[in-house]
Amino acid sequence: MSSAAKKILSAILYPLLTVGVLFAVWQIVAVSVDNYFLFPTVRDTFRSFGACLASGAFWAGVGGTLLRSLIAFAIALILAIAAALGAKFSLVFRKILRPAVAILRAFPTLAVVLILAVWVSPQIVPVIVAFLVSFPVLYSGFSGAFDGVDEQLVEMSKLYRVRRRDTVTKLWIPSILPVALPTVGSTLSLTVKLMIAAEIMSSTANSLGALMQGANVFFDMGELFALTIAAVLIAVALEGIVALITKRFTRWRA
Repeated sequence: MSSAAKKILSAILYPLLTVGVLFAVWQIVAVSVDNYFLFPTVRDTFRSFGACLASGAFWAGVGGTLLRSLIAFAIALILAIAAALGAKFSLVFRKILRPAVAILRAFPTLAVVLILAVWVSPQIVPVIVAFLVSFPVLYSGFSGAFDGVDEQLVEMSKLYRVRRRDTVTKLWIPSILPVALPTVGSTLSLTVKLMIAAEIMSSTANSLGALMQGANVFFDMGELFALTIAAVLIAVALEGIVALITKRFTRWRA
């Protein structure tokens, strides 16, 4: 068997094995409990999952959650890059920003949701919460990536009067992206999870969080488990897309 075939087999086999073990443990626990309202079986959950896929409310919830997640993430990403650039070229700005980022990291998420729920609409609360948590993570990732750029190469490009566009495209971007993109992928996944949690707390309409809240109120554990699986699949898919972009970029760079 070729090395490429082994890599493909490994990439497929191990995740399937992990999922299989989780499902087996899940089924054993469900059969032991023998109570749908406490712990549904794998079959009951996937029956509920199929019902969700056939529901317009489910797709409206997925669309609403995804849209809010992408908006919050895009704002956090743009501001994080701008802040990291400012910190790279200004020591004063870096010192001013450091305590602000530390404060954002220390914010208790639940308390922020409760406070914002008094001030703004339930559609806006999850976006703000997701931004407040995602921004410090992205800022740290891009700040580290910018600091990792080889200063000797930067000085050499100035010495030989390399065009600024070439310096950006052939030095800065290839140096930054391999370090920053993994952080982008994990933070995007985190943003979706935070969004759903904030939607549950703020009762946001047209959201996965609201659907989970409704399933919990009516003790429909099969639907709650199914919605949780849907949320996991969305987060994993988004992170996988970024990982694929990272892999393609690495090949292009090489």
